[in-house]
Amino acid sequence: MTTPQTANELLDAMRGCGFTINLSGDSLEVRQARWIDDEMAGLITRHKTDLIRILEKEKSNEELNLL
Repeated sequence: MTTPQTANELLDAMRGCGFTINLSGDSLEVRQARWIDDEMAGLITRHKTDLIRILEKEKSNEELNLL
């Protein structure tokens, strides 16, 4: 796997590896299908703000689709 360079790439890679990532207030809640290594933890930390923004947008889009 190449190292994700953006939050979108990271989120896609995480989901592809079986990770579940959700918002819990202003925090990220990550459940893994495997152990989170130091590299992945660093990427999550580096892209946290953008990951939150993406997940908020996805949640908003899902809510609009329910209307």
